[in-house]
Amino acid sequence: MMLLNTLLDYVQNPFASIPTFIWVIVLFIVIKNIWQSENRSETDKILWTALVFLFPIGGVLIWWLFGGKN
Repeated sequence: MMLLNTLLDYVQNPFASIPTFIWVIVLFIVIKNIWQSENRSETDKILWTALVFLFPIGGVLIWWLFGGKN
């Protein structure tokens, strides 16, 4: 939900929220990397994606520290 609100804010006022746009790009890159990993089970992919969507900053940091190595 936060990601959708962020995208809507960016569409309404694109130049005021360039850091927000960069953060959205980071989230999409993380989610793409999660789903392209062939070593992860489907359950693992779903759990990491939920973590990143529900807690964007913490989820990305936790994924970068612990989950990005698979």
